Amino acid sequence: MALNELLSLAEEGCNEALSYIGSIYELGGENVDRDYDKAKYYYEKSIQRFGSVAAYLGLVRIHFNSSGSNHDCHKTLRYCETIAESIGHPEAYS
Repeated sequence: MALNELLSLAEEGCNEALSYIGSIYELGGENVDRDYDKAKYYYEKSIQRFGSVAAYLGLVRIHFNSSGSNHDCHKTLRYCETIAESIGHPEAYS
């Protein structure tokens, strides 16, 4: 299973695997239940380790599209601003 392989890679220090793991938990799939808490954990770890834009986008999706305690428009906006600033988009500073 891809998830097990990605978890092994992450344990070995492959930072890129972390955002993929987050995506798997965010979306769920065959033999993997959707788990936003685990998705957020791996996305946040990916951001901490190497500032993954893909992980920021994953958190944006979770906080924007989710209901209940995961829905947070303020966090969504903050993550979008961080992404825009990290890529040097001119509108990020206005």
